[in-house]
Amino acid sequence: MRWVLYGTLAFALATGSAAAKPWTEMTQAEGLAARAQVQPFVLAAYDCIAGAIPGSAKASEFARRKKWLEASAATSASCERSVQQMLRAIDVTFEPGEGIRYLHGAFRSELPKNLAQRVRLPERPVTRAQPVPPPAVAASNPEAEASKRKLLDAASIKHSACIEREMIGIVPYSSEGAETLANVIMSRCAHYEAEQVDVAVAAYGYSKNTAQAVIAPITAGTRGRLVERIVTARAEAAKAAHASPAADPPVRQRPDVRPAAEKL
Repeated sequence: MRWVLYGTLAFALATGSAAAKPWTEMTQAEGLAARAQVQPFVLAAYDCIAGAIPGSAKASEFARRKKWLEASAATSASCERSVQQMLRAIDVTFEPGEGIRYLHGAFRSELPKNLAQRVRLPERPVTRAQPVPPPAVAASNPEAEASKRKLLDAASIKHSACIEREMIGIVPYSSEGAETLANVIMSRCAHYEAEQVDVAVAAYGYSKNTAQAVIAPITAGTRGRLVERIVTARAEAAKAAHASPAADPPVRQRPDVRPAAEKL
């Protein structure tokens, strides 16, 4: 299975980046083909998490209580590589940032169902004197999920606002190359990127390494678009300056040297 996944990802990297675009802009046939391309990575991530749960006492306890999201968080370090491969495949196939949106959206919402179908835990020994109570089903909390998403979006908005401020304050007054300017701007806004990592750790139970790995592709995409904006803005400014006609020099009148009588 592993060589199939690596082969699929290599194919996507070789052929998908030029044709990658948001799924909303794809035809039905393109959408089906794109989903088929990333599906092996999605299934591999589910399989990895499901396989790691029985090996963790904490995750197993959550699983027995049907708290699948908590069980998944308890094994996040074990499946870091599988999750990263899934995010990378989705970003390459669709567009940068689509992987993290899928992770926090459809993947997360489908995780309980997929784990319930895959996880098999050994039976606990039960004495006849103590009947086994029915397992408690974890109730979903839409308000909590919305609050977590709001915190993550707020951190992302602050990061974007910082980049806009720094771009306005630096680019028009510097002759440095676009790559250098992009590095300076991203460095000045790095504390907001760190805030996104902290929010992901606190809200979703990720390890810090996993959160950083999840945020890294998004930051790389932001930096790439920043370089493009700087190059485009400078090109447009140069084009506008070249197209503007130079002002005509003022017409100097020759002095009137006629005799006074003729002037009258």
